[in-house]
Amino acid sequence: MKAVAYSVLDFEKEYFAKANKKKHDITLIANPLTVDTVHYAQGKEAIIMPEGFRIPEDITQKLCNMGINYIITRPAGADISNLQETAEQIIKDLDTANEDNRLLPAS
Repeated sequence: MKAVAYSVLDFEKEYFAKANKKKHDITLIANPLTVDTVHYAQGKEAIIMPEGFRIPEDITQKLCNMGINYIITRPAGADISNLQETAEQIIKDLDTANEDNRLLPAS
């Protein structure tokens, strides 16, 4: 699956790469999802966001128009105790993306 992860900290990048094992095409972005960074989601199927991040309605509409189907959430911050396990769970979530993490219900 093609995905973009927003608000990725430098130390998280290694864990994403190890867990992914080149299975998914994931673009890692240090910046948060904003009107200025939403374009990185173009051509992707999913976005990976820090948990608790609220996506404004105008950005949600842009994501829908781009064809984003899924939002995968991840714990955020330096206090995560097991980064490798967290990254592996994100990859599993991409593997099993379904109606539970769909951006909008299927019509």
